[in-house]
Amino acid sequence: MRDIRPEGDLIVNGDLTVNEGDQGGFIPFEEMNREQLQGSLQHHQKLAKQERSRINNFSFKLLGVAIIIGLILSVWYFINDGLEDAMFFIGLIGVGMPIALAVKGAEQRSEFEQRQINTVNYIITLIRELR
Repeated sequence: MRDIRPEGDLIVNGDLTVNEGDQGGFIPFEEMNREQLQGSLQHHQKLAKQERSRINNFSFKLLGVAIIIGLILSVWYFINDGLEDAMFFIGLIGVGMPIALAVKGAEQRSEFEQRQINTVNYIITLIRELR
């Protein structure tokens, strides 16, 4: 880095080697054969499935939080022999919000998951065109 100036000039006092990396490793989907497309299809399906599993895991954790809050509030209800208005609203928010967030999270697809699903659909279309 000492040989590179902010103006963009290079001062080389010896050998300069630039490695661009392997450019032959990337093949566009349109140029792949059936076996390569099948491998890519399985890879992207696996990524989409892992993302869905991650989202569902988070949703189940939120439902667990709602159940724990509900149990705590029910014990509080039996200890105090009655229901106060403030405790009812705290319980409604404490149980309702995690449930609402869990349902919303389970319904929606993340941007990553949607991108993988679009890629899977595109690969399936390419495989059908190869027949």
